[in-house]
Amino acid sequence: MTEPIMVTVVSALVTWATTAVAQGGSNAVKSWAQLIRNRFQSRPADLVIVEGTLSTQVQPAQTTQAVELLRQEAKRDPEFARQLIALWRAVGTSGSSDDSVTNQVSGDVEGTVIQARDVFGGIQMHGRTD
Repeated sequence: MTEPIMVTVVSALVTWATTAVAQGGSNAVKSWAQLIRNRFQSRPADLVIVEGTLSTQVQPAQTTQAVELLRQEAKRDPEFARQLIALWRAVGTSGSSDDSVTNQVSGDVEGTVIQARDVFGGIQMHGRTD
């Protein structure tokens, strides 16, 4: 698995963990978090990093550590990588219907990214013009 995917996975975990606290969580996200928790359960120092990404007070250093941890583990164990990707796909498509929109951005982005479904009245952007 490449670095951009790990960054996306950890960012999504942080976002979804925060949302799950507010909304009671979804089964797909719970399964994903459980897979990662189970993987690192016998490694307390690594589990602290994982649990840190699932808190509502995530620090940037924790995110960086979690990205590296998942990257190394996926490289070490291709089956874990496959499971992680399978659950990623389940999370990314859970709750979708025929009229839904799924926005995904991965990799390095330079400039502005707007993700939206229905926009009424247009979008105006001001700022840098380089």
